[in-house]
Amino acid sequence: MALDETRFSHITVTPDDEDDVVIHAGAPAAPSGDEAAGEAAAGAAPERPSQEDAKERGTSRDEAFRETTIEDLEPSPMPAMQKAVIAVAVVLFAIAVAYLVTH
Repeated sequence: MALDETRFSHITVTPDDEDDVVIHAGAPAAPSGDEAAGEAAAGAAPERPSQEDAKERGTSRDEAFRETTIEDLEPSPMPAMQKAVIAVAVVLFAIAVAYLVTH
């Protein structure tokens, strides 16, 4: 079978002249190219709160940290309305199954 070079095709090949754009969702705003290069060359590290900053605010790291306890993990009681909705759904499901079995 010979190839037909005059055949129409939707596929076109173009040179990649456009720059690719990468979007970082939820990422902090990055400085422009010149500023980023200057910070990288200067070895700038991102700022993090230190113990000195915590002392100025009047709190320490130990006060800010609290271990997770069993009480934290226990779920809160289910509201009565939620229990009623679940009960109605179960009853309706049972009625639907009984109807489908009998008919």
